[in-house]
Amino acid sequence: MRDVYALMAAIGLFSLSAHAQQYPASCWMLHDLSGVGYFQDDGYSPQIDKFSKPLRLILNGDGTTVGEDSLAMMQLDEFMAVGMGKTDTFTTVETYQVDPTLGVALYTKAIYGKSEFSNMTGARTFTGRAVRCQAK
Repeated sequence: MRDVYALMAAIGLFSLSAHAQQYPASCWMLHDLSGVGYFQDDGYSPQIDKFSKPLRLILNGDGTTVGEDSLAMMQLDEFMAVGMGKTDTFTTVETYQVDPTLGVALYTKAIYGKSEFSNMTGARTFTGRAVRCQAK
């Protein structure tokens, strides 16, 4: 049943792109992303977590990309993107948001691991710095 809900959510989110207003493309370097994660393996108790290196976020409609992330990404708003993916072992949803006024980056991730990967089921939320860059 969870697979059905995940598929329904994916269809709903990606159908938004057909109605989304086009925004100017922008490029952001996301630095020092860190925060807290809650995972089954740790009994869902809060664990400090972080990215080891900066990420490049290119907001460009359905061509939105983040670092080397393999999730299908799309721009939802001028400064927000969502990515999602599903394999035989994992279902994942990520969000990236930039506050250009304060130069802050926000990141969330929810992951559901199946069978022997169920210990990786959980979520994380990070904040960091966002700095404009040039898209390559």
